[in-house]
Amino acid sequence: MMPGHGGALDRFDSLLVATPFAFVYAYIFMHYLPLTIF
Repeated sequence: MMPGHGGALDRFDSLLVATPFAFVYAYIFMHYLPLTIF
């Protein structure tokens, strides 16, 4: 890929670490702060 950036496995490992936190953040945000558009 890009030289000096760790390759695809490094990017995939960081995604595996960040994804559960993003889901928990989105769940808490949607559950406790419902968006009332109308």
